[in-house]
Amino acid sequence: LHHIHPQELLAQTLNALAERTGLDTSDVDDVIMGNGHSVGDHGACIGRMAVLAAGWPVEAPGLTLNRFCGSGQQAVTFAAMGIQAGHQDLVVGGGIESMSRWPVDNSPPDFTVGNAALREKFPLVPQGISADLIATIEGFSREDVDAFGVESQNRAARALAEGAFDRSVVPIHNPDGSVALAVDEYPRPGSTVEGLGSLKPSFEAMG
Repeated sequence: LHHIHPQELLAQTLNALAERTGLDTSDVDDVIMGNGHSVGDHGACIGRMAVLAAGWPVEAPGLTLNRFCGSGQQAVTFAAMGIQAGHQDLVVGGGIESMSRWPVDNSPPDFTVGNAALREKFPLVPQGISADLIATIEGFSREDVDAFGVESQNRAARALAEGAFDRSVVPIHNPDGSVALAVDEYPRPGSTVEGLGSLKPSFEAMG
């Protein structure tokens, strides 16, 4: 999906939501979208831009919030809060992140964005390094996490076979109308611990 602008990815999802639920987009009080890296083509309030890209009424507002990896969950929570408080009747909440289009260089991201004083207090690191640190501190072995990974793949395979995700996935189309992707491409049914182990040298080579 890298070739499709993230605004368009979200716009297609919004329209699929409207089609599936039958909601009248003119009744939408707000569209709240979480995004953890609001720069580049994710910037300029992608929540609002996607509403326009979807062709929804210009009166339908949109906003974007950032709580890092909890951004989409927070957006749904805020949407529910607006309704529970009685201020709104119909709010769409979700998240958007096309990580292959992040405009980052080859160095690890600096979450303090140049604030040396904050970095001195909190030497924040990317999630890959965090995961390795947690595994080391908690004593999780490579064998432990590989076994967990295989079981996760097996569960995903069963769920896909049973149609558990059918209501959660919509096809994404290219600009010419052809289907770009219609199913989750990352599950690897039939994964084995030995198969995952064969990936270890390439990971180590990456540093």
